[in-house]
Amino acid sequence: LSLHDALPISIAVNGNTVVAGAYGHNNFQGVAYVFEKPSGGWANMTQTAELSASDGKGSTDFGFSSAISGSTIVEGAVGAANGNGAAYVFVEPTTGWTNMTQTAELRAPNGQSGSSFGQSAGIAGEAVVIGAPGTTVGSDQEQGAAYLFLKPSSGWHNETNAEELTASDGAAFDVFGASAAISGTTIVAGAPKSTTPGSAYVFGP
Repeated sequence: LSLHDALPISIAVNGNTVVAGAYGHNNFQGVAYVFEKPSGGWANMTQTAELSASDGKGSTDFGFSSAISGSTIVEGAVGAANGNGAAYVFVEPTTGWTNMTQTAELRAPNGQSGSSFGQSAGIAGEAVVIGAPGTTVGSDQEQGAAYLFLKPSSGWHNETNAEELTASDGAAFDVFGASAAISGTTIVAGAPKSTTPGSAYVFGP
């Protein structure tokens, strides 16, 4: 497997499926590639499918972050939505992965230009977490936030309905949400500048 569109790229794997984001593709419009393990095992190959945003354009940075769980892929695009950032959800068709645009687009409920929403992404089952380390919280610039989206009963669709997660001791320029992960009902978000050498915050029921 090889990509030449941009470095660094984002990579996620689930079982026999790999997704790789190439945010520099086509003047930083960005694209993501899905690879599926052949029956004979992994080998040099080209992608099974190419994922892109229906509203993508230059400097969208689609593919800046990637996450996969089961048959659902999430791609972050920090430059989408006029710089507010967005995350794109792709649900595998019943016939298998194919070139496609998103099933749904997720945005922060309080979208802010320069928030870097989509810099990090995680998915577990029906829950998606998206980091936005450039978010201003109160009067604290770049304190950062993460947003939890839950799959509606009717399936994924465009939405801004999310729970905002922040650090109780957050301060300006902590960039909370620069990294984010989720497993089951537990979320972890990183804030690399909160202290030396940084902090990670755990959220759970």
